[in-house]
Amino acid sequence: MRVERRPRRRGRAVRRRRLEPRAAPPRRLVQGCSPVRQPRARPAARAAQRHPAVAGRLRRVLGRDAAAGAHLLRPGGRAALDPPQLDRRGAGPRAARRLDGGPPAALPRLGRARPRRGRRGPWAALVITHDVVVVGGGPVGVLAAALLAARGLDVPVWERRAEEPSLSRAIGVHPPSLDVLDRVGAAKPLVADAVPVRRGVARSGGRTLGTVDFDRAHPRWPFVAALPQHRTEQLLRQRLESLAPGSLRRGVSLDALEQEPERVLLHGTAEGRTVEAAARFVIAADGARSSLRGALGIDAPLRRYPDRYVMCDVADDTGLGADAVVHLERRGVVESFPLPGGVRRFVVLLDADGDDDGDVGVVQDRDAAPDAELVASLVAERTGLDLDPGTATMTSAFGVQRRLARRTVAGRVVLIGDAAHEISPIGGQGMNLGWLDAAAVAPVLARALRAAGGRRLDPAAFRAYEEARRRSVVRSARQAEINMALGRPVGTVVGAARQVGLSAALHLPTRRLLASLYSMRFV
Repeated sequence: MRVERRPRRRGRAVRRRRLEPRAAPPRRLVQGCSPVRQPRARPAARAAQRHPAVAGRLRRVLGRDAAAGAHLLRPGGRAALDPPQLDRRGAGPRAARRLDGGPPAALPRLGRARPRRGRRGPWAALVITHDVVVVGGGPVGVLAAALLAARGLDVPVWERRAEEPSLSRAIGVHPPSLDVLDRVGAAKPLVADAVPVRRGVARSGGRTLGTVDFDRAHPRWPFVAALPQHRTEQLLRQRLESLAPGSLRRGVSLDALEQEPERVLLHGTAEGRTVEAAARFVIAADGARSSLRGALGIDAPLRRYPDRYVMCDVADDTGLGADAVVHLERRGVVESFPLPGGVRRFVVLLDADGDDDGDVGVVQDRDAAPDAELVASLVAERTGLDLDPGTATMTSAFGVQRRLARRTVAGRVVLIGDAAHEISPIGGQGMNLGWLDAAAVAPVLARALRAAGGRRLDPAAFRAYEEARRRSVVRSARQAEINMALGRPVGTVVGAARQVGLSAALHLPTRRLLASLYSMRFV
């Protein structure tokens, strides 16, 4: 007689993290006999059968869950505890300390890409990876971090300088930049502190050639806001601190960079101590002498121009009001712009022929600040305006050069601002171009981080960003070169022709086009 019994159902198999319990062993049936039971495995043996030990997999699961839990506890920044604090064996020679607004020396030493030999703790493979690390804490880098922080991303900023800069080179904030600043809540306080320049005036030989009105340049910001750069940077830092407290870390210099398939490792120094971090992406906003650009091997051909300028901020007794005035004189251009507090900035082109002894001295020493009396004498000679050099608050000399990186995206690193391009400052477009870079790259990075946590790259999206920004920079560079050419010294005949041409352009409908060009509407 054949007796057949089905095995009793012991419940559904539970699938969790690819670990599936073994089904109940089938009972062996024997002809003519009752079922014979299999000998029950001991608990330890059964556990080994159902859950084969995979140390590497368990370690990765632990690391991922711990990292996610840390960010849930403090989603606005890094975890309160770093892995080396939880496992002293992985702490290295010096354990990391908590970073709650402390000095740069307290930056954590994060785990490396692969566990070192000798590490056996469950935290050996755990690395807290930031979304984006911004290298460079100037106006462009801080705004880029603020734009990303406003999207809920974790964005620390490494700034090499330990002190806040006091020199103000850039002063003009154009309407497209005000749109970008408004996204992080910085436009209104900036406009409240700035002088709104609603009109530009062109003069030559003691008479007015024409004006450019910005009243129709932008529906919301019908002006160019004039504010010293150091004050603009203060406002941006305040907004970043509000969006991501403690994200700006001063005194941290980048020493090395390692790109991996899914992240970037950064190695730096803060007060003589090693600093390490990891990020899905890195933004290089470290200026015209970018160390990151050099480390990535990106070529950026440099072209120097012979033009040399001096500028000076003095008390404004000219009666020019809130107008920006450009004097196109035979010996060279003199530009002046209003600033808050009854101050006016004068920018003067030095005579390249060296007819003025004072000019030659400034040209020979590129880094020396000019004497305020020299600037006042040049302004009086060319425009007839009398300045009081005793009221000067800042003097500076600068040359002009053009640099455009052949690539602005290299793997997971994106160059923006002067690190990617440098153009003539005549026209006041440089800082604004960097801000527009930050506004363009922020959504690209945010989308990449939303897709698979930033582990996969979308080359097409980064290529489109790179090409669009390159076209914009090339247009701006050409316009800046035209501005320089118009202000260079000319002879009597060429000067007269220049006056006639500009006067016609400023009285025809082309004046609206000029207003759009000089307010960066097409950038």
